[in-house]
Amino acid sequence: KDIENWDLPFVQCYMEDAFNGRVWVDSDASRLFVLNILTFLPKPHAIANPTPGAIARLGAGIAEGPHSAVMDEYIRKRWKDEDYTKIINFVVQMLTYHEPKRNENPIFFVRTLCTVVAIRDTRKIGSVYLEEWLSDLTLLRYGKEYLRRLCAETFEDSEDEIQTVKNIIKMKVKSQQMPFY
Repeated sequence: KDIENWDLPFVQCYMEDAFNGRVWVDSDASRLFVLNILTFLPKPHAIANPTPGAIARLGAGIAEGPHSAVMDEYIRKRWKDEDYTKIINFVVQMLTYHEPKRNENPIFFVRTLCTVVAIRDTRKIGSVYLEEWLSDLTLLRYGKEYLRRLCAETFEDSEDEIQTVKNIIKMKVKSQQMPFY
């Protein structure tokens, strides 16, 4: 039956699987269901020169494209404000709970961050771990993709966005201070 919005339990179920094995989140059989659940996300901004297949690998099939205020307005109307706030708060809580230090597989964490990077409150969380991911060969590909998406989405002048940029700049300054052998 068609319904106007997805309840919080569907989003919770998605987030749990995204962090813990991605059994059905990455499955072709549930692709349309996942895309429908992900309509709670704001539409991401376009990324210059996206890598082929990056969306399917990292973001569970989220379509990239130019930012659409009409689409954001549609999403906002589709969700009651209190429901939307609950969902965003839940996503942030999940990211905080599943931080890479506790998570058995940090790839799941980075891939999930790539999916939810359009949510402003999640960007500061991911920027803290970015240097670690870029220096780890198993996470380098995912870290680079997250950095690209993070740069495309970080454009506001809120305190969290400024802290996100500071974290990226700190990383750059540290890398320039290291001696080259």
